[in-house]
Amino acid sequence: MRIDLNTRATEGAGNAVDRPAAAPAGKAAEPITGQGEDTAQFLFDRVKTQALTPDSAQIEAGNLRIDALRKVLADGTYNVPPELIAGAIVAEARV
Repeated sequence: MRIDLNTRATEGAGNAVDRPAAAPAGKAAEPITGQGEDTAQFLFDRVKTQALTPDSAQIEAGNLRIDALRKVLADGTYNVPPELIAGAIVAEARV
């Protein structure tokens, strides 16, 4: 498989796939018969990439929950209902 890292993000979809790789000195330039060449191409779509990243409100809400959990664990005030403890014991016994 060949990955062309010299491809710029602004190039079109077909530019990186059709370029042949330079043959190293002393090696034959023809491909081995029976094996196709795999190619990989990185396409950067800013809109799709930004849609995958969480917004700052989600990050802040997660950080607040983490901080609250750390506080109750440090204070020793974290309470687990007896039903959850019993369920965990039964589930562990089944394994």
